[in-house]
Order: sequence, then structure tokens, then C-alpha cells
Amino acid sequence: MNPERIESGEVLFRAVQQHPDLWRGDRPSSLLFRNTAGVSVDRDGERSVADICEFIKSNLSAYRLKAVVSVTAA
Repeated sequence: MNPERIESGEVLFRAVQQHPDLWRGDRPSSLLFRNTAGVSVDRDGERSVADICEFIKSNLSAYRLKAVVSVTAA
């Protein structure tokens, strides 16, 4: 894992909060991925999905977690 660059095939994870501005009905709005300071993601770092989800949950105590989504870099 290169700390300076996201490599092709690398899996990134993002917490999705239960906030009304982030949802349009049952679908996420574009606000979920828009942030002037950048979007916070967690890299897989060869950890299991269960370990990644536990890490994300432990760091979002102030927020209500709706889901954890993952994308694979192209």
C-alpha cells in the first residue's frame, strides 16, 4: 500500500451516516461524497472487512451509522 497514492484495485471504505441531507428517499445524495476538505475514506490495508467495519464504527460514536460502502479503485 502506497501512502501517497491510491493504487488500481485498492478497496476504499466510507461510512454513511443517517443524516437527512445525505439522503433522497432511500438513495444517497451527492452530498455524501462532497466536502470542501475532502472525503474521509478508510483503505483496506489487507485487513478483513469485519475489522474495517469495527474500526469505522468505533470512530463514529457521535454519529449514527447507516452503512459502510466500499469501492474498488480503477
